Amino acid sequence: MATAETREEFEGQLFRRVPGSSSYSRHYVLPTARNDPGHGREKGNPNGSPSRSIYATRWARALERCEKTLNKTDYETVAQYDSPEKLLIGLEELQQENVARNGAKPTPLSRLIDQIRPTQRSFQELLTVFVAAMIPNVVSSTFAFGLLYLCVKLCRDRATASRSLEGMVAKIRRRLALMARYSNRISSDENDEFCLTFIDILEDLIVLWSHFVTYIRNHPPHTRLFHEDHSQLEDLVQETISRMDDSLSHLGRLRNLGATGIESQLQRTDLESGVVASASFPISLLPDTRTEHFVGHKDLLVAMHQYFQNKDNEKQELKIYSLCGIGGVGKTEIAMKFSKEFLNEFDAIFWIGAESVDSLQRSFTKVALALGLPNVKVNGDPDHHLTLVHQWLRGTDKSWLLIFDNVEEFGHIERFLPFGCRGSVIITTRYAEQAKPCRRKLSTVEPLSLPDSETLFLKLLYGLPNATDDEQRITQITSEMPAKEKQAIHYLLTQMDGLALGIQQIAALIRYQELVGDIPKFVEKYRRRPQSIHAKPSGIAGHTLATLWEMSFTAVRSNRNSFILLGLISCLQPDEIPKALFLPDDISRVQGELSFCADEDDLDDAIDLLKGLALIERRKDKPSIHRLLQVAFLFQTGLSQGERQQIFDFVSTLVDHAFPAQEKDRQMYDQWTKCRMYIQHARSITTLHSGLRRAGYPMAAPKTFQHLIPACVWHLYECGSEREALEMVEIAISSSSDNENLLHAQLLNTAMINYFKLNDIENARRVLEESRIIREKLMDPQNEELAATYANFGSIELAEGNLDAALEYYQRAQKIRMGLVGAESMQGLDHMCIGRVLFAKGDFEGAVREYKICEQIYSQFGPDHYLQVRINFAWGGMELARGEYSASRALLKRALHILLKQTPNDMKAAATYFKLGCIETELKNYREAMDIFNKGLKIAKLHGEDGLGEIARIIRKQAMVLERCPDSEDLLSLANMQDAEHLRGEAEAILRRLRPSGGLDDEDEDRLFDSLVNPFNR
Repeated sequence: MATAETREEFEGQLFRRVPGSSSYSRHYVLPTARNDPGHGREKGNPNGSPSRSIYATRWARALERCEKTLNKTDYETVAQYDSPEKLLIGLEELQQENVARNGAKPTPLSRLIDQIRPTQRSFQELLTVFVAAMIPNVVSSTFAFGLLYLCVKLCRDRATASRSLEGMVAKIRRRLALMARYSNRISSDENDEFCLTFIDILEDLIVLWSHFVTYIRNHPPHTRLFHEDHSQLEDLVQETISRMDDSLSHLGRLRNLGATGIESQLQRTDLESGVVASASFPISLLPDTRTEHFVGHKDLLVAMHQYFQNKDNEKQELKIYSLCGIGGVGKTEIAMKFSKEFLNEFDAIFWIGAESVDSLQRSFTKVALALGLPNVKVNGDPDHHLTLVHQWLRGTDKSWLLIFDNVEEFGHIERFLPFGCRGSVIITTRYAEQAKPCRRKLSTVEPLSLPDSETLFLKLLYGLPNATDDEQRITQITSEMPAKEKQAIHYLLTQMDGLALGIQQIAALIRYQELVGDIPKFVEKYRRRPQSIHAKPSGIAGHTLATLWEMSFTAVRSNRNSFILLGLISCLQPDEIPKALFLPDDISRVQGELSFCADEDDLDDAIDLLKGLALIERRKDKPSIHRLLQVAFLFQTGLSQGERQQIFDFVSTLVDHAFPAQEKDRQMYDQWTKCRMYIQHARSITTLHSGLRRAGYPMAAPKTFQHLIPACVWHLYECGSEREALEMVEIAISSSSDNENLLHAQLLNTAMINYFKLNDIENARRVLEESRIIREKLMDPQNEELAATYANFGSIELAEGNLDAALEYYQRAQKIRMGLVGAESMQGLDHMCIGRVLFAKGDFEGAVREYKICEQIYSQFGPDHYLQVRINFAWGGMELARGEYSASRALLKRALHILLKQTPNDMKAAATYFKLGCIETELKNYREAMDIFNKGLKIAKLHGEDGLGEIARIIRKQAMVLERCPDSEDLLSLANMQDAEHLRGEAEAILRRLRPSGGLDDEDEDRLFDSLVNPFNR
């Protein structure tokens, strides 16, 4: 693929003008503050975005650049065919001329014209949408049609060129068709991100075609355009195609976020007005990391500052600067330095841990709390917090900076990036490929120069706090230093290869070994030490710092407590690990070599030694570690498999003790705060267990690990993270050496509830049957956990319409649980489930009786407990079916009130909106119904594939509303200008996809579409 430099060379040298030719350019008025009606954000004019003016200017300049490549004859041709209609007429004329010369047989030109016609249609559609989206700015699209005609005309007598252009157009046509699908129903009030993506693609195309014209003019007729000496043209084509693919992927991701692009991600479903922050500004939410030892990268900091301050930047309002580079080069430190250096230029700066979805969710919860946004709780719904933060970012006039640190996968941060907002973002990542989808500014962080390395090393070695203030001190040290000492330092810094992480650690190791005054002696030790880090893990093999790490780990071994602690920290999520994790309440858990965790002073001593060796940081009493160090420690040659197993056993014990236990298959809602504090560490050791096995170091799963996983899976289920829960189940099952014990049965049971919630009834039944066989074999018939198994079977039978079998299972569970202390919530659930079966049987009186008992039991938990959602939703659904709309609305609104306070983006909320919309439909309040359906639709779309069933039944109901009022423009606008036929088609397409064996000839269409969602949401 051609680089930017190749492209410049291509434009400047390959396209030399034919002697005597000149360029002609139509005059385009570039939008300015004076002549652009859309300049500035005018009140009542949401389209008057400053960015639209910038985009219009960019498009005009692109047209101007392309026109300058044309000679007088070419310009006149382009001007003659400057509309889609004229283009088609011109193509027909060329085709007739071709037939007259060659007969009806296919020729390269005729095949080319056949490719151009469908391409022209897609291109016309996109240009029409683009022009509309740019309103109130006036932009021209006529040049593009004439240019496309000119390309074809120049191939008229050149078979080779016709074939080359045909291949190029075929590739482009497929991409334009895909973009046409994405752009369907994009209107002028869509998010600015779409405008930028359109310009990227359209500009690339007209630049490519104008270069093609110039290339044809400058080369003989029989030149093979994509061959050998002319490979630069192929490079440009491939680069254009690649850039189109990037833009299309970006546009597709945005479209998948909702019906109106990312708007559904930015707006809370039950709140139309802006979110107001109660906090005082400025706000700085940064890690407690010191930057006084920062050295170098001055040019990079200046470039970042200029990028963010450039008000004429032609990119999107959301400015993203990505810092890429190898691990240990100092990306995080640069981001931190920038945020502190320019602290006064932002009203709010927020640090976002971006390694995993867990850390992203925790970070945005912290942001929401720091801003003082309404209805935010420490243990609240993270998706709700994200929505609130995005809404604030979008509506505020404050200047803000978000720093996404250590991005491992773009897919993790995609929905967290505030596209459509005006602000600044910094991304740090080891992988440039993960930053490219952001399509903004990207810089590779280079290692420190040798002089900067020396400055940093001496500052750290001699404890000098500030490079500027101590410049004379550093000069004095180096001037008094013996030549042998200088040579030793030069050798070490050369070995560190400019990596800030290594320089920090080697200075710390020298200080620890008390060799500050004898660095040559340290060098002797360094040279004798072989690199002993295993080559298996990617990113560590042959790493520059491998020898240094081996020496540091050897030094730590002299203190067994610190060595064990470093191993524990290497297994956990690396940032700000709660110290409480290492200080369990039950000291019987920390015997033997873990006994230092029973004494806080011993623990502090172990932490201090690791901090002194620069192996960890200590931020507000929370240890943190670099991710590379975690991998290096766990895969070092000096660590035996027995020690590795011991460390894994220890960390499993600590995390299992810290994470709330899941007892007797009961709910864990009251433990959410503590669960969310430790779930990321549980996930970390689960992932580690799987990674070690793949790397050839399989770990036996201790009982504490097997005990921990079902509780974590249950919590993830309650939080709506079913996919993540099932991934954890898969790892746990593969790690178990005994698939016949009760822990395995519990794991299978927790897998069942996740499959069930995802409406995967077949797999739910499969794993539950395996669990039942084990439990019935090993448990007393009256065991409460066996009751959970029977109740779950009841739910499966109810979902499949086997009502008698469902009732029998529920009653068996109820009989076991009856009178058990602490099982009240489950007893209420039994009554509610029995009520659901009776309702399905048509016994409304019996169902009401059971619902009332459940309601009475649940009353002891308080009116806003999540359990109240279940009973109000079930009861409200029954009243809806009976036609008791007022009673149904009251019950469902009560459920919705709790959901919006606790988990507003849960699929249960979407299902509740669906039922409320059905009520308004039956009452002929069609506008209210459509509005309510839209709220449920937005939530369902946030769940991607898992929300498709809910999407299908909602848009089907919307189609039914439109069918009742076919002439209502108001209702059609609420359906995003999609008519009833279109909505029904989409709903039925989803039905066929999710139920390929089902059919639309089913008499009960409501039942058929209800079967697409979780049985408890029907």
